[in-house]
Amino acid sequence: MGILLKSFIFLFAILQGYPVLGIFRSCDLIRCQSPAVRDQLQAMNWVPTTEEHLQTLCPPVLRSLRCLGDEVKICIKMDVNQLAASENKTLSIIGNLFLSVGEFVTEICNNETDLRRNYLASVSCFKDLYEDPEPK
Repeated sequence: MGILLKSFIFLFAILQGYPVLGIFRSCDLIRCQSPAVRDQLQAMNWVPTTEEHLQTLCPPVLRSLRCLGDEVKICIKMDVNQLAASENKTLSIIGNLFLSVGEFVTEICNNETDLRRNYLASVSCFKDLYEDPEPK
């Protein structure tokens, strides 16, 4: 669950258009942000719960992630796989987190995956816990 939460936080930061760390300060990550997606996610309290939500959100989120990968490669002269393999622990963590987010989003956006089916089957329970974590 920890990596999933970190992935959502990282994805949220990406969609907001914020540089995650100073190394990205000179990168033009803002060109990759999608205010429309951010607004849609905000309207659903950051948790898409239906097939329709995923159908609407997946294409622009996947485009944003590809854009970010391209921008990082241009900006810091390393692709995400190189970041993940870096001896610098901070760069390695960022690279691996980016790869995890990319893998998660790719899987959740694929109509044929078990992850998507399981996500849609259980997300309402997760959202209830997320919105009201205190038991009644």
